[in-house]
Amino acid sequence: MTKLLNVNFALRVVSTLVLVPLAVYVFFYAPVLIFMLGLALLGSLASFELCKMLDIDGNASVVVVVLGMFTPWFIYVRSYDIVSVSTVVVLMFVFFILKIFSRTPTGSVPQSVGYPLFVLSYAVLPFTFFITLKSYGDVYIVLLFLGVWGFDTGAYLTGSLFGRRKIVPLISPSKTWEGLIGGYVVSFVFLVVVNIFLGNIFLYSSVATFAVVIATSAFFGDLFESMLKRSVGVKDSGRTIPGHGGILDRMDSIIVALPVFTLYLMYS
Repeated sequence: MTKLLNVNFALRVVSTLVLVPLAVYVFFYAPVLIFMLGLALLGSLASFELCKMLDIDGNASVVVVVLGMFTPWFIYVRSYDIVSVSTVVVLMFVFFILKIFSRTPTGSVPQSVGYPLFVLSYAVLPFTFFITLKSYGDVYIVLLFLGVWGFDTGAYLTGSLFGRRKIVPLISPSKTWEGLIGGYVVSFVFLVVVNIFLGNIFLYSSVATFAVVIATSAFFGDLFESMLKRSVGVKDSGRTIPGHGGILDRMDSIIVALPVFTLYLMYS
């Protein structure tokens, strides 16, 4: 057991040392083509994990993964302004057709059609908000990642040391109100440090609001994925990242925090 833990820890370290610099390059320094390829890869891998978790029919899974790869490009060229609603309707009928010619055409029809659309909504579309967020400036991507990281770190440490009152034990027994408060505090501190480093370009009332928006949505993002994994009886969403689990395991908070934070910036 100890040897297995040591191997897993080593894999986590190696994965982190490789992926963190790669992510920094893709999000902040890479040309648009590489940035878009990164989003396409992220969407396709996340959708593949979720298709496996939900045991979606093979043909439907292929369609979803391919859509996960190309959806960011559709968003980037803004074709979604015209065809977004019709695309969803067409996809619904595509999944109906795939079900008709499957091995069990009359079994679980709503799930067979609805699950692939759910995968696209949960594991692909949220990541496309990086395109809009990046248009506001790289600093907002920094705020998002550090706000989420600060919340996760603060919630874990505070919950481990002082956690007593559980929030939703049926979904996540380790989450406590004390940890939640600690997460908010550390998220705010992280964003304050960023703001100071940047020369106080934001009012502190704005920084506080950013922290609340990011931390709250990160909290629910974590709970959403925990609820999903419990519903299908799995511990990890996949093994995409050695030593860490799946893409969805590492990005569960971002999946909600990214669109919520972006929409806040758009309409505030």
